[in-house]
Amino acid sequence: MSHTPLELVTSPALVSDNGTGAASALIVRLAKQGIRVQLSHGTDLRVRAPKGVLTEERKELIRAHKAELVEVLTCHPCARCEWGLFPNPGTICFHCRRAMQHKGGEAA
Repeated sequence: MSHTPLELVTSPALVSDNGTGAASALIVRLAKQGIRVQLSHGTDLRVRAPKGVLTEERKELIRAHKAELVEVLTCHPCARCEWGLFPNPGTICFHCRRAMQHKGGEAA
């Protein structure tokens, strides 16, 4: 059974609780087609693709999911030491969690 790119991206099985599952799936699907999506200057998307690969349908798919793509591609530093980059704000890195557990504190 064949699916359109939009069906694959919006499949309920691929969408996580925060709605970024579809965007993650889209990034993977585009990458398999040679299309690279990156953040540029905060919330602007930069799309690179081999000539002829970035069709109007794919451009529209990227436009339709821009907010979710930006959210998935945005990285945040550790909430405690500001080292490392994580997809969710407020994340504490492995080293800080270990230090907190060792000192008897609770890791968030």
